[in-house]
Amino acid sequence: MNDVKTSVDYALLKDIERAHRAGVFPDMGVNNDNEKLHVSELEYRIMAFDEKETYIAIKTLVDHHRKTVARTLEYLEGGQK
Repeated sequence: MNDVKTSVDYALLKDIERAHRAGVFPDMGVNNDNEKLHVSELEYRIMAFDEKETYIAIKTLVDHHRKTVARTLEYLEGGQK
């Protein structure tokens, strides 16, 4: 079992809130300490992807969450206001 403790990425959490307000995704879902650790750990793991893993992740996201991917790209290209 991995004993590494994930820290909370508060900048990521603020960005998630801005993206939600911008309509990237309609439901914030659970917003507790476990969720804060989960999204921070998810970002940490994804940052370590190599190119093949990145391709797989993007393909899977497009295949199963195309509308959210499109709204996310629009949000990111719009300057994350």
